[in-house]
Amino acid sequence: MAVGHQRLAAVMRGIANDPEAFGHLYGAEQQYAHHVMDGIPADAGDKTIRDRVVESSRAMGAYDGIRSDIVYDERFKKTQWAADFNHGLGTSLSTALVFNPVSDLSPVGDLSQRTLDVWAYESNKEHVSEANLEATEKNAKTYDAGQHDVEKLVRAWADSRGHAVDSDWTKYYVHAGQDDYEHGRDRTLSTLRADR
Repeated sequence: MAVGHQRLAAVMRGIANDPEAFGHLYGAEQQYAHHVMDGIPADAGDKTIRDRVVESSRAMGAYDGIRSDIVYDERFKKTQWAADFNHGLGTSLSTALVFNPVSDLSPVGDLSQRTLDVWAYESNKEHVSEANLEATEKNAKTYDAGQHDVEKLVRAWADSRGHAVDSDWTKYYVHAGQDDYEHGRDRTLSTLRADR
C-alpha cells in the first residue's frame, strides 16, 4: 500500500474504533509476519534475515502503538470525567451556599467554599493520578505482550530452520526484532499522540 506512515497510522487508528475489525487486521498482520519469515530462503544471509525480522517486528509494533493510543484516550476520558464531575459538584454546592438565610454566617460560607475548592482540587488530582497509573500499567502490559509476540515469532521460525530457540544465533534476531518492534510502536504512537 503506497501510503505515507502518518496517513496509514490515522486510518488504522480510525479502524481501531471498531475493536473486532481491528482485531481481524491485527491477526492478519501476524499471519503475514509468519508468512514473510517462512519465505526467507534457506541460504539467506544476515542482511536478508534481519530485514525480514525488522519489517515484521515494526509492523507488529505499529499495531501496538495504535492500541496504546486507545489506552491514552481512555485515560483522557477518565480524567475529563473526574474534572467535570468535581466542577459540577462544586458548582451545585456553592449555589446551595448562596441560599443561606442567615446573613451573618457569610464567613462560614466563604470557609465552606474554600474547603470545597480544596476538596475538589485534591479529588481531581487523585482521579488523574489513578487514570495515569492505570494507563501506564495497560501500556506496559501491551508492550510486554508485543515483545513476547516478536520473541515467539522469531524463535518458532529459528526452530523451524534447525536453530535452538535459546542459541546465540536465535537471540541475536530476537533482540533485533524486539528493538524494531519498539521503534514501530513508538513511531506510530508519536504520530498519533505527540503530547504523551
